[in-house]
Amino acid sequence: MFDLRHASPDEVEQLRAIFDRASDAPYPIVPVFDEKLLAGTAGRAEITVATREGEVVAGMVCCGAHLRLLAVSRGHRNQGAGTRLLALAERHAAASGFERLIIAGEPGNYFTPGIWLNDERTIGFFRARGYRVRSEPVNLTVQLNDSPFLDQTPPTGRVVGASHEERMAVKRWIEDEFGPIWAFEAGKSFEHPQPSIFIHREGGEIRGFSAHCANNAALGTYGPAGVGRRWRRNGYGSGLLLASLADLKVRGFSAAIIQWAAALDFYERTCGAVVSERFVVLEKALK
Repeated sequence: MFDLRHASPDEVEQLRAIFDRASDAPYPIVPVFDEKLLAGTAGRAEITVATREGEVVAGMVCCGAHLRLLAVSRGHRNQGAGTRLLALAERHAAASGFERLIIAGEPGNYFTPGIWLNDERTIGFFRARGYRVRSEPVNLTVQLNDSPFLDQTPPTGRVVGASHEERMAVKRWIEDEFGPIWAFEAGKSFEHPQPSIFIHREGGEIRGFSAHCANNAALGTYGPAGVGRRWRRNGYGSGLLLASLADLKVRGFSAAIIQWAAALDFYERTCGAVVSERFVVLEKALK
């Protein structure tokens, strides 16, 4: 039998090793572990552990209607720990007024945008418990070393790095154009000594932005990024994208991950991005 409880600080450290060894995701979790456990988007993140005879053998992180992370140590699988943690997550989500529990794909602070499509075991675990497909996002990868795209000059306009002093103004603009989740996620780019966000500004007016090293900062990620509704189809997005990729290279990354990507033709054409991983987001209606 497993005991379930809120994680203590010491148990959070034990979870670090469990998530590292148990993860079947296509990139490592340890570099972004604290970010995934501690940051909240729709309220505070809840960290629960399953213990047996005092040993932490499994854990999960929930935030709002999303199950952000769930891992069971490999030596304790198929013994009910994951099932009990998932049932607890469903009860908590229902008690908080949510109609669905969504697996991964939490806007603003996801480790992966879904369950890796190659991870058939994990997908099967959730499907057997009533979960169905909500969406099928993809990640793209851009190779930065010796890239011919990064030698190009941005085609139009003025792209500049945003300063710490502009943080609130930039976040307000992003929220007005794209909503609070993008503003929250892009706001993380200001947490670095040198903000990892570019803006397209003309005549003192922001027209677009591109953030990188924001969500999953230590993995070399790109996004979110967007151009204001009035200014699209002017080439601004290309200039912003190339500026961010060049800065990722300066920060020491050999490749960039474009997570939860749309506009695949744009990314392929502008920077040579290719689809590297496919995911599935699952959900279950709660009674």
